[in-house]
Amino acid sequence: MKIISTYIIPFFIITICSNLFCQKIDFKHSEIESKLQNFKELDYVELYKQIKPILENKKEHIRALDYLGRFFMEKEVSDSTIYYGNKIYELAVNNTDSLSYAMLSNSYNMLAVGYGFKGLSGLRGRYHLKGLKLYEEGVIDEKIAVHHIRGMADYYLDSKEYKKAIPLYEQSIEIDKNNHTVYYSYNNLGVIYTRLKQYKKALKYLKKACEAPKEHKAYGYCYESISACFYEMGKIDRALNYGLLAKQELEDGNEYSKFMLLTNNTVGKSYYKKKKYNDAISILKSTLKKINIKGFIDIEIKVLESLSKVFLAEKNYNQAYEYISKGYKLKDSLAKIKKNNVDAELEVKFQILQKENEITLLKKDKQLKETQLESERKNKWFLIIAFLIVLIPCIFLLVLYNQKLLAQSKLNKKQEEINVQKISSLIKELELKLIKSSLDSQNKEIKRIAQELHDNIGGNLAAIKLQFDASKNQQDVFEKPKMQIDQTYQLIREIFHDLKPEKINQNKFANLLNEYLNTVGNAQKLDITFNVFPENEINSIPEKMRIEIFRIIQELLTNTIEHAKATSIDLQLNMLDNDLQLLFEDNGVGMSDKVKEGVGLKNVRNRLKKINGDLKIDSVLNRGTILNIEIKKISKLK
Repeated sequence: MKIISTYIIPFFIITICSNLFCQKIDFKHSEIESKLQNFKELDYVELYKQIKPILENKKEHIRALDYLGRFFMEKEVSDSTIYYGNKIYELAVNNTDSLSYAMLSNSYNMLAVGYGFKGLSGLRGRYHLKGLKLYEEGVIDEKIAVHHIRGMADYYLDSKEYKKAIPLYEQSIEIDKNNHTVYYSYNNLGVIYTRLKQYKKALKYLKKACEAPKEHKAYGYCYESISACFYEMGKIDRALNYGLLAKQELEDGNEYSKFMLLTNNTVGKSYYKKKKYNDAISILKSTLKKINIKGFIDIEIKVLESLSKVFLAEKNYNQAYEYISKGYKLKDSLAKIKKNNVDAELEVKFQILQKENEITLLKKDKQLKETQLESERKNKWFLIIAFLIVLIPCIFLLVLYNQKLLAQSKLNKKQEEINVQKISSLIKELELKLIKSSLDSQNKEIKRIAQELHDNIGGNLAAIKLQFDASKNQQDVFEKPKMQIDQTYQLIREIFHDLKPEKINQNKFANLLNEYLNTVGNAQKLDITFNVFPENEINSIPEKMRIEIFRIIQELLTNTIEHAKATSIDLQLNMLDNDLQLLFEDNGVGMSDKVKEGVGLKNVRNRLKKINGDLKIDSVLNRGTILNIEIKKISKLK
């Protein structure tokens, strides 16, 4: 009892507690990831309910911050995106595990995107470079680093350095082709080619961007970019159609999104081109109010310029001046912000140039090594070719000699095979001649015996029968001998028919069997049922097979008459897929398993052996007998 109280009870208490309090919690990360990709239904309250338990978990806390930062990044809220980027950075920067490195990379991406929303492209480039440094150090893989590769491409797009941006977007597409973020790269390539006035290429990439799922934000950007592309092409109606289509399908719940504000500006400009000034003013003023809430200075400047042009076209110079003045003030304000960050921007550009120089040096070093390797490779090839020049003739001679030996060997084997085949064919030919001769002799002898039986014994018995018929007064005395003579005469007729294969050959086989069975049934007072299917195929059985099957049926009937005491017989002949089935059933006395097979059944088995047949017997005492005969591939047995 002391041992139980001291050791066992505490053990059970610890086990139960660990089960209750140490169970792994399912935080539904995959469900949250799915929601973050669906910008149309991305709701902060609902998302926060799912993230809250993760925030309260010490190990998973950093993941929760990442989800919140990505939420505000999707919603294009710059300050909140920067805030969560900094929070994640503080938690991840001093750790060296793989999760911390991945989160540190994500924090750099959030800070870059957040400052990008504010128009501070220099800081944007700085943080993407920090992310790429993690990739160079090998602490994150390319699937995580792809955000920074695409981010540097965005930096070059903002700086109008398109030749540098294009290869980076193409690289990010190759890495990111199975991820939903690939559509941003397609869209931005479309924007670049629009600015380069290569509209065919631009539309090609923009159509790929529009393959994004409708719930994805890139789907909205692609419509805005296509609308802007057609506007630059001078196809105002198409630009307006795409802009209105984007508003119709995507504005609900996304009216403050950057792509929708840009779309509204393009629609307003299109109305201006079509001289629908009231429509242009209405949509541009509405857009201006939304921009003031979000704080996108670069878009606000564009909308103010558009409004100024519309009022100028209406000759409303006061309004035109008011809006253009606001635009200039914002440009000055943005210039001051950029000036405050000029040092950071220059530092970023310097770092970028350093990286580009490093890449150039690495490329040159790689080219030198490749040149050395190419030289070594050429020397090796020279030695190999010299060796082959000597070796090839030797190999050629050896191959020729070997081929000659092989040809001679094959010729000898072929000659041997031909000789064996000739001998074999001669032996078979002789065997066939002997068999044919033997069969001809047998048939002649059978004919002779049949004729003797019919002409002599049959004639005599017929004469005796006639004499008995004439003796009417002594009918009772001779009735029994007369009956025996009738039976003997009938048997002689049957033997005569059996010994005449010509009748089998000259009549349809099914009809011949039917006639024979009727004759036996009437003579022996047996009820015989005979079925054939299909009759045409049964009638086309080869000659030898007909004789053998006929003999087998005769043997089975004789056995039944002599031993079974049956009153009815059912005989079926079926042909299926070139296989013959003979089913013989009687209602006689049957037989037990212990009874040995008689001469009749042995004869049947011997005949079947010659023609690839098989016999199965199913018999029960006092319940009759079923004999099932199967002959395979009957048309091949000739």
